[in-house]
Parts: sequence; structure tokens; C-alpha cells
Amino acid sequence: MGRILAQIRGSVGRVVLLGDLNYRISLPERDTRLLVNRKDWNTLLENDQLRMELMDGQAFEAWHEGTITFAPTYKYHPSCDEYFLGSKGKKKRAPAWIIWTGEGLKQLLYTRIEARLSDHRPVKAIFSSEVKVSRMKYQSFCLSERFGHRTKTNLDFHSDDDEYSSHSDVFKWWDLTNVSPTSLNDMMYLADHALIEDKYRRYFDVVIQTTIWALWKYRNNLTFSIKRPHKDLIFNEVKLLSFNWISSRGRKSSLNWIEWFNQSCNALSSLL
Repeated sequence: MGRILAQIRGSVGRVVLLGDLNYRISLPERDTRLLVNRKDWNTLLENDQLRMELMDGQAFEAWHEGTITFAPTYKYHPSCDEYFLGSKGKKKRAPAWIIWTGEGLKQLLYTRIEARLSDHRPVKAIFSSEVKVSRMKYQSFCLSERFGHRTKTNLDFHSDDDEYSSHSDVFKWWDLTNVSPTSLNDMMYLADHALIEDKYRRYFDVVIQTTIWALWKYRNNLTFSIKRPHKDLIFNEVKLLSFNWISSRGRKSSLNWIEWFNQSCNALSSLL
């Protein structure tokens, strides 16, 4: 197992490992039962076999597990919230784990899921990962004919015809039907002041996507309608610019939305 993991780390920069790693609590069953009844999770964690080996460097060198703030996920009576610690003579299985290795990985969430489909509770995690983007490649994209060179200081979301002229039409074009901001300033305010992880993340994405659409429209002289610009022509660009902006949040060099909106190529390339 250790050799396989070392080979994986050598060929891949970042790895997230999920599954039953066959580790348990190094305590007698009686003591474990008592600690569970007392909800003394800290003492249980101190005797967690995987955690001890990670700390001692005996296994999974350079691997990490996030902070555990939730109750043990195994073993429960089926379809019940009561723990079942097993009977003598029966094989005891272990719960699942999520560990990771590699630079640029950050765990944003590590928790359990309250599903009663089996004798354990699943665990889940959310990670963010830094990705290096070539400055030369990004600048070549900004200077490409697809992106164009036309600029406009005051972009709006109104089409040259009246067929699709409102913010809601733009949202519908992106298949975002539950968005309520009524003006560009409202959306920019949300993007600048809301945490990425909170309920305004949807608005945050909308700002990016509608901004990209506006830049495309004016730089390529497009008339906005339900059929154009074709989504597949700009989807990858939307993802690229979205990622760069999101990853810039929290940096000292992070730009506000007005700066990004009026000079997206220069603004984003300066962050690389």
C-alpha cells in the first residue's frame, strides 16, 4: 500500500484519497463504549490509529487529514442513531476516511452526512486547488481574434433589438432562473462583499458570466438573442476567467469588479 501511494504521489501533483483505510481506535471496547456514551470525541481522536501514524510519520508520509469536529461515523444500528460497538467473535469493519497530499490543496469542509442507509455515516469534504496558468498562454487568448480588441467604458446588458433586453433574459440564457439582483451595481456589490462559500455564490457566478457575455457582445459586435452568442463558443473562456477571479479573492492584489469589468484581460493577466 505504501509503495503504491508513493508511486501515485510521484506521478500526480495532488491526490485526494477516500475510502476504508482499515484503521480503528486503539482502546479496549469497554473504554471506547464509555467515551462514546460521554461524547468524549477528543479522547477518541487521541487514540485514533490513522491520526497517530500521520503524526509519527510512520505511514502516509506527507499526507494530511482535516480537523475532525463531528461525532464518530461508525458503527450504528441499522436505520438508527444509536451506536453499536459490535459483538465478540464478529469481524469489525472500519469507517471511511478522506486524506490528501500535494501543494496548493486546501480543505474547506470536512463533515459527516446524516444518511441512515447503512451502519455508518458517510463523510464528505470540499477542497480548493491552486492551478498555474501560463502568462503567455493567457495573453495570447486575450489578443486572439475570438476575444477582439474593441473596448467600451460603459457596458450594459441591453441588446440592439428588444427581443432579449433584461437582466432576467441574460440569466435565463445561462439557465440561471432563481437570481433576483436587478442591477449590475447590486451584483457587483454582492460579488465584492459576500463570502464565496455562502448563499451568494450563485450571484457571484452570474456576475462573471454576464460580464463575459457583455465583453463578447461589444468586442465582437454581437446582437444578443436566444441563439447567439453560442454558449459552446465562450463556455471555456467563462470557466477560465471565473477561476482566475475566484482564486484572486483574498489576495492583496485582488481587483474590484469595476476594474475587472472594464479591463478584464489586463486586470486578470496581472494576477498571474
